[in-house]
Amino acid sequence: MSKRLVLITGTTSGLGLETTKQLAKLDVHLVLAARNGSLLKNKPKL
Repeated sequence: MSKRLVLITGTTSGLGLETTKQLAKLDVHLVLAARNGSLLKNKPKL
């Protein structure tokens, strides 16, 4: 079975961040998007 690919927007705060944290625990590929790329770049590894 192939892995799922999930696109999440608004990943630097709020619901997007919490969704990212939860999906990072699962066996999925994540594509993260944010308006402020520098905030996304400086986020700790999940």
